[in-house]
Amino acid sequence: MTISINNQRRLEELNADFQGAFPYLKIEFFAGTHQRGGSSAKDARLDTSIKVQDCRTSGAEGKLAIREDMTVAELEQTFAREYGLAVQVFRKSGNHTWLETTASDFWTLNKQNQMGRELNAMDDEQVAKEEIDFD
Repeated sequence: MTISINNQRRLEELNADFQGAFPYLKIEFFAGTHQRGGSSAKDARLDTSIKVQDCRTSGAEGKLAIREDMTVAELEQTFAREYGLAVQVFRKSGNHTWLETTASDFWTLNKQNQMGRELNAMDDEQVAKEEIDFD
């Protein structure tokens, strides 16, 4: 899959493109990169309604090719190096929780997405058990 990155696109559009291929993952944008294996400061998270041009001072425009076998770390580094965007990948863990993938940045995007799918299915099963009516 590819994501078109240009100054007029909104951050939410980039994430929507990404989630089209990886529905159990999302990318969040931050003011500044995080250390390898570290997490991003919550208060540095950017509003996704802003345009790319409003959150970077350098970086190219173009098409970012994203492969299923790419690791989270590779994706985050490519966003920073090529496009001047600090991103962090989050994985869906249940119906309402998104977890930073900092401890598993070496996993591929496919593996992260599969784990999110499995965790979501387990959560759905638990909710279904709790909703059983015993009348």
